[in-house]
Amino acid sequence: MQPAGPQELCPCPHVRDRCTPDFVAGLTIDPGIGAFSRYAPEAGLRQQAALVRVASLPLSRVLVAHIGRRLVGYLTFHPPPEGSRWANLPPGEVLELGGIEVARGVRGHGVARRLMDAAFASADYDAAIVYAQGLTWCWDMAGGQMGVPEYRAMILRLFDGYGFERCVTDEPDVTFDRTSVLLVRIGGLASASLVREFRGRLVLGDG
Repeated sequence: MQPAGPQELCPCPHVRDRCTPDFVAGLTIDPGIGAFSRYAPEAGLRQQAALVRVASLPLSRVLVAHIGRRLVGYLTFHPPPEGSRWANLPPGEVLELGGIEVARGVRGHGVARRLMDAAFASADYDAAIVYAQGLTWCWDMAGGQMGVPEYRAMILRLFDGYGFERCVTDEPDVTFDRTSVLLVRIGGLASASLVREFRGRLVLGDG
């Protein structure tokens, strides 16, 4: 997850919700996008391809922030990956917030919050559970000029504002680094049985 960090002034991006694969494919990717590929030469193109794939999935949702045809931020939701501990819960009732990133040169202007505002302003997730894995390996500390504790605190502040809570889990991707965190938002209309099943899988104790 790649939220914010002060940079020079920039034009105000437009936020578009429920982007189609064709719309995403038609954008130019800002060179400041690419944290998930460590800003390798093809990082932007890889991220664009990943966004096109997510936009193609049933029950998924892609929001982008763009200036003209230039993508400067994105936020994605998709069903739990096949094989994950929550994959066989009712479709559409548990979703992963798979990624949020703002281009390095556009950070510090509230773009991450605008993406989150757009996502949670609707009733889409009122009866659902949304979880996000804040994994340190994909945090852009260099771009944000922060240490790990400061970056983690920034992410927690962002997600706290949208009803996410920190949950203890033995999910290996999260426990690999004790600074990583699982954040969970339980919609106010989520059924008691769904919440019970979800929480029952936070710690599986598989060894």
